[in-house]
Amino acid sequence: MRDEGKFLETAEVFGNLYGTPLEPVEEALQAGQVMIMDVDTVGADAVKKKLTGRCVRVFIMPPSMEELERRLRTRQQNNSEDLERRLAEARREMKEGESYEYVVENRDFDEAFDQLRYIVDRERISPSHKS
Repeated sequence: MRDEGKFLETAEVFGNLYGTPLEPVEEALQAGQVMIMDVDTVGADAVKKKLTGRCVRVFIMPPSMEELERRLRTRQQNNSEDLERRLAEARREMKEGESYEYVVENRDFDEAFDQLRYIVDRERISPSHKS
């Protein structure tokens, strides 16, 4: 599918391959639906490029690097080396996220969700993006 251009975006992240199939996204957008995607900054840039004028990026920011590290450690899914790689990638992404159309701080899940819902509603009424 990747070779045939059937993905909206693809990425290799920490040795795993990820991708978003293009067809269901196009179908949903043509039907007037809103698509919310959980992708890294590289994927978000690819989506923005391919969906020119139909994409707004929202960066979900942790309250701090210390809190992000605590959350990752609590999951107990990564060894020390993987944890350090994820934290380094998070620092890189946080710098890129500052250029997004919106930034939501995920200090409290319910509050962050409400902010995301507000952004979706606002963009439905009056899109702030032009590219």
